[in-house]
Amino acid sequence: MLFYISNFLLLISLCYSVLQLQVQKHDPDCDYNITQLIQSKGYPCEEHKVITNDGYILGVFRI
Repeated sequence: MLFYISNFLLLISLCYSVLQLQVQKHDPDCDYNITQLIQSKGYPCEEHKVITNDGYILGVFRI
């Protein structure tokens, strides 16, 4: 009896994990950097590097 219960629980857990894998879809926007993401939505984008007085290098985007 214990054998059948453990097999049943194993089968249920396998079915659940397969269903969870099917639910998770890959979002193609996750692979884009910010410039590519903005341009994929139809907006023009320019990237500029700015060096501050204290030496930090900043990336500034013009949309």
